[in-house]
Amino acid sequence: MIFDTHAHYDHIRFNSNRDNILKEIYNNDIIKVVNPAISYDSNFIMQEKLINYPYIYFAVGIHPKMIIQETHNNEDIQREESLRSLINKSRVVAIGETGLDYHYSTEFKDRQTLWFHKHIQISQDMKLPLILHIREADNDAINILKQYFFNSNAGIIHCFNGDYQLAKTYLDMGFLLGIGGTITYPDMHDLHNVIRCVPLSSIVLETDAPFVKPLGWIGKNNSLSLPLIIKSIADIKKIDYQTVENITFENASKLFKI
Repeated sequence: MIFDTHAHYDHIRFNSNRDNILKEIYNNDIIKVVNPAISYDSNFIMQEKLINYPYIYFAVGIHPKMIIQETHNNEDIQREESLRSLINKSRVVAIGETGLDYHYSTEFKDRQTLWFHKHIQISQDMKLPLILHIREADNDAINILKQYFFNSNAGIIHCFNGDYQLAKTYLDMGFLLGIGGTITYPDMHDLHNVIRCVPLSSIVLETDAPFVKPLGWIGKNNSLSLPLIIKSIADIKKIDYQTVENITFENASKLFKI
């Protein structure tokens, strides 16, 4: 059994064949998927499009890049209240994706920071793990996270691509590392070293479908690429495929309590 902890099946790219893909992944033993929100509106769209697939679970939030685009300050209170109300909807298991993203600009750093704090507070109030998107902003993100107390189920560092010291910092705060298609690329030396050094209990699988493709993956990106990610982890750690599949499934199931 395989658990994809991060995919976006509400995305427009899946509109033409969503039902076929979701049935196919389930028939290929991918029996749990967490679908995080991106834009504010996607929190509602994903419920509408995916509610009839009982193996799809939800994370509510606003991606940091969408905070940049959505700058109507007077709507902040209403949006936060809406996110909190959505947590009572069916199969919501996490808050996110949220965090900081400085890749394109640091102009809206204050807006991202404001909403990062809001998401963390919601997660702590509702006792739900975080799904964190941190891009070129680890120092600021860590300084913010250190202002809060997290237990061993803090959440996931989505699409982790850093070095061992950065991994250890996040792991020490109680987060797991979300490992996706980039692990299959031979030039990801720091990430490969992280996989060698950290225990398998610190790793969960993800695809970020439809965005991140493993090396050699042909066709549209979806959860069917997860076996390539499992094999890469198994090869790097020099353990068998089934052990990686089993333990990462247990890690994610425990984190999300499903």
